[in-house]
Amino acid sequence: MLNKIDENRNCYLSSLGFAVLRFETRFVFRYPEYLKSEIRKVLNKRNESTG
Repeated sequence: MLNKIDENRNCYLSSLGFAVLRFETRFVFRYPEYLKSEIRKVLNKRNESTG
């Protein structure tokens, strides 16, 4: 669950056109391939919508 600071940061970054992805620390170290896959999905989706 995000706290208010994180929510505000997400809103600000989104307003600038950034996609905010959040992962639990355990996923970063234990499942790096999963993270790469999720990041690729977001990038592909953004590329499809822009052009």
